[in-house]
Amino acid sequence: MPDRLSVPQHHFTEDFELYQAAEILGTVGTFRGRTALDEVVSELRDAFDDVGFIPQDVHSFGPLAFLVVVRFTGIGRSSGLPINRVIAHVWRLSLEGARRLEVYWELADGMRAAGLSE
Repeated sequence: MPDRLSVPQHHFTEDFELYQAAEILGTVGTFRGRTALDEVVSELRDAFDDVGFIPQDVHSFGPLAFLVVVRFTGIGRSSGLPINRVIAHVWRLSLEGARRLEVYWELADGMRAAGLSE
């Protein structure tokens, strides 16, 4: 069975960047290259069990630019506490593939980054 959090690397540009908000434990910073998403998911799996990202809504804000409202779920490995939170993914694409993903802990921050109002 394929990993439900995996995206084939050929869908990303060679210079793909993933910016991860500081509030998402253990994965803050900018990750680069086609393996960036896999690196972030691996780090999240170190901190959480049953990690899930469930798209809730999609908003286009320009050519090949989208804000995806995502429900982030998991169970803290150290604490055992569940997480079930709406976050924002801001995707910027090109004809060659995904170029940048910005992950925001607060939906309002993601909406501002996308130039959208709440």
